[in-house]
Amino acid sequence: MPLNQYLSGKAIEHTLPPFPHHYTQHIILSIALLLFTAASASTHAQLSRRTPPAPIDSNAFNDASWDFSTQITTDGQGTWITLWSSTNPLGASTDTDYDILFSRSTNDGLTWSAPVALNTNAATDSAGDHSAQLGTDGLGTWVAVWESNEALSTTIGTDKDILVSHSTDNGLSWSSPNALNTNTFLESGDDSRPQLATDGLGTWVVVWESDESLSDTIGID
Repeated sequence: MPLNQYLSGKAIEHTLPPFPHHYTQHIILSIALLLFTAASASTHAQLSRRTPPAPIDSNAFNDASWDFSTQITTDGQGTWITLWSSTNPLGASTDTDYDILFSRSTNDGLTWSAPVALNTNAATDSAGDHSAQLGTDGLGTWVAVWESNEALSTTIGTDKDILVSHSTDNGLSWSSPNALNTNTFLESGDDSRPQLATDGLGTWVVVWESDESLSDTIGID
């Protein structure tokens, strides 16, 4: 059923349209500044010693790809994960369509892992993955959702659907993407811009925009 509102959790979202490469680096830099500020904000003394901004994406100054639609989420226990859409092929481990990349920090943002693809089909898919959102229950489980027109080996259509992947080891590994909206075989409308929230006790809620009529039970506005 349609739910015309957004749910927000502990995630910090910064979504921008594609920009040329030199602007991409500034996006990553601004995220780093935001994260370092949040990570060092526990005391006034720490605020006065916060680190200067630096790119989270370790290859930001060498790649020629576009990176945008970023988000940062923390479990409140020192682990931070940032993810974004990118055309970076990562040394041919992905293709050049937009995939969801992520990087992890386990020391409150002081250092970051090299970016890798969150969607495990990144090397073989051919459609764009965008507008990813990330949440965690603070107990090691993380859930990512995003919009995509990937057909998942013809198991769903090529209209925009909401895909989901989860991790139970604090973001070290991720499940294969699956369609979240269960009517993917029956609908042809576009589903986009998901948001998710959790109560930390095992219940997760996802909402998104759609122009699907739900078998003509609602309009396509």
